This record gives sequence, structure tokens and C-alpha cells, in this order.
Amino acid sequence: MQNDITPALENFFSKSTKNEIAQLSYKISVYSLRFGFKNQWFVTNEGEVNLNYFRDIYPSIFKLITYLIDIINIQETIVNNYQRELFCFNLIGIMFRNITNTSIDRVNISVNFSATPITNDMMIAMLKSHINHASVDFACTDKIADIYLSDMIDDDVLGEQVIWKKPPTLSDWTALGELIVKIKKMKSVK
Repeated sequence: MQNDITPALENFFSKSTKNEIAQLSYKISVYSLRFGFKNQWFVTNEGEVNLNYFRDIYPSIFKLITYLIDIINIQETIVNNYQRELFCFNLIGIMFRNITNTSIDRVNISVNFSATPITNDMMIAMLKSHINHASVDFACTDKIADIYLSDMIDDDVLGEQVIWKKPPTLSDWTALGELIVKIKKMKSVK
């Protein structure tokens, strides 16, 4: 099984070393052996999980996981949907370090507020504290970004523009989060 998993991981985590891929493939293979018999699912009931958050911030991972499950499940031993979600969740856990160390589903946000450069630094610090692990990068005044966050419209910007004239409200944060998810999903389709 590990020999079948390794090529998929090498393609997806192309910046990882051969050793990292081998270790990751081994961990996935060993974890998957636990579910080698249909009745094993019923013996180890670990509960249900909701993967919507991970589907939103790492949509490409679910393409990889679907492919990995097809490889792992060649004998059709993974049978229950809610336990399949748990299996996916645990695969994400196994791969999480590799996921966060790469540019998978990366979104770039350019911050350019008119007050002062210190305002931009403060806004970036605030954004990082709210969006700390969702593959989002921040820069100041870069007009080539997925999202341009400012307090004024700029006609030269090519990406999506988000305007915050006052301190952001809950609906402002929600709208920004939804835009990030939309861009991630669009990128994962390409």
C-alpha cells in the first residue's frame, strides 16, 4: 500500500523531501491498516467529525484524500460514511505539518490603508491573529494579490477588493472569510 501512496504524495507535496514523503506515506499506511477489515469500523467507534472547516480552507487536500482513499480502499473495507469522515480527519491530522508547510490553496492579501504605514502593520497583525493557519499571506501595498484590503477603492488593482472604512465588524470578518474560501475553491479547481 505504501508504494501506491508515495507517488500521490510526491506529486502533491512536491517541495517535501523524499524522506518526509516516505515517513508520511508510512504513517498513512500504518494508520490505514487499522481499517483493514469491515468489522473493525464497528469495534472502534470514535465518534463523528465535521470536516467543513478543512474543506473550506484546504479544498485541494480533499482531492488528494479522495484519491488516497481510493488507493487505500481497493478492497472496499471502508464502508460507513460517518466513519469515513473520521478517517479523512485523521488523514488530515497525519498530513497537517506537511499541509501547513506548503503553499497549498494559498491566498495573498495586500493591506493598504491610507492613514500611515503603522496602520498597515497593525492591520496585518490583527489579520494574522484571526487568520493564523489558513494558508493566507499578507503584504503591504502590493497591487498584485488575490485580495486587496483597504479603506479606499483602487482602480489599478486586479484582484478582489475589500473596503473597511471603520474597524471591522463581525459581518466584515465574515465577508472576508467567505471571500477567502471562494478564492481557495476557485484556485483548487484550476
